[in-house]
Amino acid sequence: MASIAITVLLGICLCYISVAQGEDTMKMVERVMRTCRDRYKIQTSDIETAIKNKKLPQDEKGRGFLMCIIKEVGFNQLKNMIRSGNRVKGDMAALIELPEFEKELDETSAHMAIA
Repeated sequence: MASIAITVLLGICLCYISVAQGEDTMKMVERVMRTCRDRYKIQTSDIETAIKNKKLPQDEKGRGFLMCIIKEVGFNQLKNMIRSGNRVKGDMAALIELPEFEKELDETSAHMAIA
């Protein structure tokens, strides 16, 4: 199951992708965060805790949120960003670089294909 810490990836990925696509980064991040917050009830405190602990807690909301990110950003784009760690900076990088993060992404993607 995915983690709420995965929300951290959203901002990072969308920053790179939206710049490439010419869309305003903050608008894109706000739009996706609003959708996922309303749909999956993810709180800001959950994200802050995940960053502070630098680990991926297990949670059903996390899987739902990751599915939302995959739909918005694209699986291959996410995999490329995870693998090119030099593009990820700051406190959030520690979460994305965890080996289990990529595993969570793969499992969620497989779950989406089955559903």
